[in-house]
Formats: sequence, structure tokens, C-alpha cells
Amino acid sequence: MTTKEKARAYAEKMIVSKAVPGVIIQMVDDVARNAYLAGATEALASQWKDPKVELPEDEETVLTLSSYGPVLAYYSKQDETWFAYENYRGITPTHWFYIPPLKGDPDTFDETDK
Repeated sequence: MTTKEKARAYAEKMIVSKAVPGVIIQMVDDVARNAYLAGATEALASQWKDPKVELPEDEETVLTLSSYGPVLAYYSKQDETWFAYENYRGITPTHWFYIPPLKGDPDTFDETDK
């Protein structure tokens, strides 16, 4: 039996024995679930950058959101323009996101990847 299954079984036992009212268990479960979802949503949202506030390194490939939808693109400081890889046209992204390196990527491998 997994830890989660053991915890659920214990909680159900406590509810049946009336040691802890089921309403309290449900309230705690709802609060924990909502806090987790709120934290996960904020963590993901804070990774997106506003190009009016911050730009990536010169010609670094990033994921952008624009009227074209999600597009791989880079910003050229020399041209002061965003370029999309699919069509090499200038785009105007509303947000951009660093693409993290793959674990074990030979170009970024270091001792912590072991």
C-alpha cells in the first residue's frame, strides 16, 4: 500500500470513528488542493517575461507568445527586432520564456547532471 493510500485509509477510519468530523477533513483537503494549484499557477506564470520589461540575451532562442501563438524566436539587439524561426519575419511577442537546457545536454553538461 502506498503512503497516499495509507493516509487515505487512516483518514477514512478516523471519519468512521467520528474522531475527526468528515467536514473538517474535506475542508483541509480543499484548502491544501487550492493552495497547491495557486502555487503551481503562480510558479508557471512568473516564468514568462514581459518583453517591455526584460529581453533575452542577444539572439538567444526562446519560446514566445504572439498573435501567431507559441513560436520559437530570438531577439536581435542590432536590428531591435524579434524574428520567428518558422517564417523569419518580425513578430511582436506579448511574452517570452527561457527554454531550459535538457538534463545531460552535452553543451551544458556539468558535474551536477550526474
